[in-house]
Amino acid sequence: MHRSPLFFCQDYEATRLLLENGADPNIPDDEGIVPLAEAAKIGEYYICRELIYGGANVNTLDDERRSPLHYACMSGDPLTTELLIDSGANVIASDSDHNTPEMVAKKNGNLHLISIFTNYKEKHQNNY
Repeated sequence: MHRSPLFFCQDYEATRLLLENGADPNIPDDEGIVPLAEAAKIGEYYICRELIYGGANVNTLDDERRSPLHYACMSGDPLTTELLIDSGANVIASDSDHNTPEMVAKKNGNLHLISIFTNYKEKHQNNY
């Protein structure tokens, strides 16, 4: 599997250094997964933040049509979930199994994330 060095960063400072030196945060691996999705999958809030500051697209979809927000909802990390939503992640995007990020949170037992989606819907109810 081919992956850029951004996939292997263990801290946000290394991520920032790579981005400052021209690393592209939107280059996917062979499965269409981008570094932001990988970091979201393991709940690496600070790395996600650096990737977003460095130009990562929060709505990139992998081969299963999962976004970084889907992966954050799998990990159950509320900070990463809120960061992605506040950065413009599509909260109603469906993956190839027709699951929205909120549904993924429920299926993975991460019910503590549901209030984040409820708050988002209340703020943006005219858009639904």
